[in-house]
Amino acid sequence: MNSTKTLPQFVILRHEIGSEFERTDKAHFDWMFEMRGKLQTWSTAPINLNENTEIDAEKLEDHRIEYLDFEGEISGNRGVVTQVAQGSYTPTDETEDLFVATLNMRDRSLQTELAVKTTFYRNLPSEDFPEEGKLAVWRLRFEPGR
Repeated sequence: MNSTKTLPQFVILRHEIGSEFERTDKAHFDWMFEMRGKLQTWSTAPINLNENTEIDAEKLEDHRIEYLDFEGEISGNRGVVTQVAQGSYTPTDETEDLFVATLNMRDRSLQTELAVKTTFYRNLPSEDFPEEGKLAVWRLRFEPGR
């Protein structure tokens, strides 16, 4: 019997917006983490995956696990997604207001592998997401090489 546990998977998708997509009119990254049979998901503006970054994020509803391997057109003319990076991750902290993980990330554009500390944390309302009732007002702290 093999006692090795497989690490959960994640994917970062670049979402180019279609004419029927309603949440935003700007291309963005969807950060999807395999958890309890679904993908816990946040959305951010596109970032450079080789630089330390802190940026506003929006917590979205969980997505289907199929998005781990999906690229292409999204039904209903909601746009096109392309994988930017993927790999496994090791969660180090998770609460209602915090998600911290170390990503074992393969960056497709640079064909490199990086160890990246990634922290999503709940924050006060910001200019990017000021509406009351949003699912979350979050920040992403992205730290390559940690």
